[in-house]
Amino acid sequence: LQSRCSPKSSARAQIAALSRLIVFAARAASCLSVRPAKPEDIRQVSRIVSTSFQGQPSWRDGPIILAQWKWRCFQNEALMTTRLASLAEREACFVGIRTDDGEERVVGWVDVRLVCFDEGDRTVHTSIPYAAALRPSDFRMRPYVSNLAVEECSRRQGVATALVRASEQHALRAGFDELMLEVLESNFEALELYKSLGYSLEQCDGCALHMQRREFWYESVLVPKLRLVKVFTASTSPA
Repeated sequence: LQSRCSPKSSARAQIAALSRLIVFAARAASCLSVRPAKPEDIRQVSRIVSTSFQGQPSWRDGPIILAQWKWRCFQNEALMTTRLASLAEREACFVGIRTDDGEERVVGWVDVRLVCFDEGDRTVHTSIPYAAALRPSDFRMRPYVSNLAVEECSRRQGVATALVRASEQHALRAGFDELMLEVLESNFEALELYKSLGYSLEQCDGCALHMQRREFWYESVLVPKLRLVKVFTASTSPA
């Protein structure tokens, strides 16, 4: 005979499962912290960033994809080491830290940099940071979130939100009343997160260079991007 659960027992089982999920989430949140990045974090961070944006290939994907991915990790590590050693006065890099049994593990990364924003064509320039001081009527410096990444097994556990909040607090302490970021138009999960945190769309007609995976290799392609901005007010300022 096929056993059937009563509606009451089914409801109790659902409540119990939900309770376990809430307890797990609370424990995960309690051991999560955000701190400024250190040089010794860079190796872990480079793998997290590479995996977040290019995936995690294996030997089954073929030698070309695997070699390209390893080279990308090497490039990221070199760039982030240089970046961390050359932060400007009002810039910062943060890592999300998960503490398990007293041991720290890096689970996320974010780079808060200053970019030069062209008021005419509304584009972001990272290579001419002093133009804003030379031509303030045409350019201005804006805080910009770059390379927000979370390891796959730590996603949907509040890591990205904690990193964004830390970035907002830093921008506020640095004397800015806003924080800007850009995201691929196809990255729906990131868009949903940023909008839930109070970010709104700003005019942006550009594209971003993205390493897109083909069958046997990665290829650099231009893909549409969106720009989002959060202006800090009394009601939206980070806690």
